[in-house]
Amino acid sequence: MYAFQVKAYSHHFVVSGYNYNAHRVVKEYARRFASVEISRKWDGSITRTLTEIYAARSADQKEYRFHINDIDTFFKHCENLGYPLTSINFTTVPMFIPPPVEMKLLDGVILRTHQVPIVEHLCKPLRSKLVELQTGGGKTLSTLAALVEIGHRAVIAIKGMYVERWKEDLVSPAKRKLDLSPKDLMIVRGSKHLKQLIALGRAGLIEAKVIIITNKTLQAFYKHYRDTNGDCSFY
Repeated sequence: MYAFQVKAYSHHFVVSGYNYNAHRVVKEYARRFASVEISRKWDGSITRTLTEIYAARSADQKEYRFHINDIDTFFKHCENLGYPLTSINFTTVPMFIPPPVEMKLLDGVILRTHQVPIVEHLCKPLRSKLVELQTGGGKTLSTLAALVEIGHRAVIAIKGMYVERWKEDLVSPAKRKLDLSPKDLMIVRGSKHLKQLIALGRAGLIEAKVIIITNKTLQAFYKHYRDTNGDCSFY
């Protein structure tokens, strides 16, 4: 009989299925990811205000989510409090593999010298990659060149204010960098569009090679999941 279960995904792990005592262990671990602002009132009393939290929890407190880089620390925390790995139902969920697509850089679109190793890094089979470039350093072109090499359908999650600029770089006849047409691009803004995308995906009818989703749309999706304890029926 396991005390609780842990599922490890590409970028996070989920903790659920715990009893009262095991929940106390998980809550204690979660507190280290909370940023608290302490202030002293005129009468000398102290108030603590939660300002940021770098983890997630469902409204009913039956599910916690943490960054994948902390999973070993979490297991060590549990072991120190009497819950070794043998008492945890631990599974790893394999990475989702998107369908292959073909696209190429247009003739005349050439990487600058410093962009070549960046594209090589982006194409490495790592779980997560980060590239920092100054303004004008070629983040967009490096990303698009990497998409060509990787050869899978891609999702770009960005602020809504940048959608039109990326749309131009992807499918505008005057500014596009890839051999894509408007039908190869899908833009998702708001829950209505996201529900349409999910319905197409479940039916296997997505034709787009690149999908742009605004970060506010994803934020609303995650908040709905958290606030409704994982109920996805709305979507």
